[in-house]
Amino acid sequence: MVWRISGIYGQAEAAVELGRAQELDPLSLIINVALGWVYYLGRRHDDAIQVFLRTLELDPQLVQARSCLGLAYVQKKMYAEAITELEKAVDIAGRDPSLLATLAFAYGTAGNKIEALKLVAEITEQSLQRYVSPYRLALAYGAIDDKEQAFDWLRKGCEEHDPGLAGLKVEPMADPLRNDPRYLESLQRMGFPA
Repeated sequence: MVWRISGIYGQAEAAVELGRAQELDPLSLIINVALGWVYYLGRRHDDAIQVFLRTLELDPQLVQARSCLGLAYVQKKMYAEAITELEKAVDIAGRDPSLLATLAFAYGTAGNKIEALKLVAEITEQSLQRYVSPYRLALAYGAIDDKEQAFDWLRKGCEEHDPGLAGLKVEPMADPLRNDPRYLESLQRMGFPA
């Protein structure tokens, strides 16, 4: 939904439209999460944090709000808060591999490569039994500065048509990869304009 809104409008316009929707239905969890996500993608992290905190007041078990709050905290370099929120999201969601990869990203960004690699190992083990998003693993590897693995996983994600790749161009978690020429190659491989 958010990608569609952002694609139709652009982030500023999407935030306005979702703000109107939130005024009409302030208790809608999906509208609140979508608005917070658009703020996050637009790098309005303080606004995103505020929206996600309000959303969690409505439903403290809402994994999407909790994980997105964690990501906004990572971007603000509030690593302890980010890891706390992401660990809660992982627990609520039963150690979902995408959330584990997001938590690995947070640990890697915070400089705790050992914890990040432990999580990556757990995700790799899970991949023997269930689907694991190559895109999410690529972002986790980017956070621990293992560019070779990150771009190998991005290639695999492209080959598998991983839906997460739709956000590669705007996702703040992809920032560690942006200065590498392979990032532009990845965008071109997916048909995005450079």
